[in-house]
Amino acid sequence: MQFDIHISIVQVRDGLEYEGTVEVGKASFDYSLEFAIPIPELDSSRYEESTAEIRNTFKITLKKEKVFIDLLDDEFFFFAQLIVEYALRFYNLPQTRDLNKKLRGVMKNAEAKLALQRATVILQEPILRMNSNVFCTIPIEICYMLNKVKFDCSLTS
Repeated sequence: MQFDIHISIVQVRDGLEYEGTVEVGKASFDYSLEFAIPIPELDSSRYEESTAEIRNTFKITLKKEKVFIDLLDDEFFFFAQLIVEYALRFYNLPQTRDLNKKLRGVMKNAEAKLALQRATVILQEPILRMNSNVFCTIPIEICYMLNKVKFDCSLTS
């Protein structure tokens, strides 16, 4: 079955922490994603690919209407596939890398000026975000899973 999925992402900490929303069918979920291993080090890291290790490497929390949803393994892997893949694409966008590089330069420059002036200044990080609509085919078993009461996506053909 084919459905639109809307996903948004906001960078909290470059290469480590992201949050956003996923809309599947008629349901909207807030998520947070924390990488135990910084994104640039994922390829060179050695970790077991057991379910527990994958859950520890990609820490995902999912909420619907501010209520935490405990994800079973199949549910975790469905949302992880969407969210982690999207975070990796966002991280690797040239625009994201460029803005983060500029931001680090601004912060270093501001820290130097602060040290010279002995002043206290609050620096606000610009928000880096991205939104997308994805049209994808969802296997019928996943549709059944997403129609459970805890998700209530109301997916119909």
